[in-house]
Amino acid sequence: MDTFDADQSVGAQPQKPGRPKPQSEQQMGKQSFDLLQWIGLLDRLESAARYLFLGMAAMSFVAYGYMVYTQDQWQSHHRQLQKLRNQESQQAIINARIRNQAAELAEKNTSGTIDPSPSRAVFVPITEGTSGAIDGPASPSKKTAATPAPPEISITVGY
Repeated sequence: MDTFDADQSVGAQPQKPGRPKPQSEQQMGKQSFDLLQWIGLLDRLESAARYLFLGMAAMSFVAYGYMVYTQDQWQSHHRQLQKLRNQESQQAIINARIRNQAAELAEKNTSGTIDPSPSRAVFVPITEGTSGAIDGPASPSKKTAATPAPPEISITVGY
């Protein structure tokens, strides 16, 4: 005779051999708790990935803007440099023309210029009115009779 199984009752359907037995509520609760933990972890991971993506996109926009800005600045400075180079070359040409004209005028006897030579060098003597400065005489103001004059410093001027 068949043995009576406690899991089988009169109205229960017989279990199929490939189907596992139902688990206890405690095991099912633990599995659902583990599943909720995994879902929560995946949700946090998705949020972190979203924030990481937004941060990377923002940094990309900032880097792109910086590159465009620096390129624009470089181009404007380059244009300014080219303009200054053109002005420099124009000034060099003008200076050369002025020198040539001065040389041509100096060659003419009617211009009134004299030949430079060491015998015709001009020496400017230092007078008592100078304050010791090379630039020129001191301004004759604010000296009173009560204030003694500072001692004179002997300076020789060489040109």
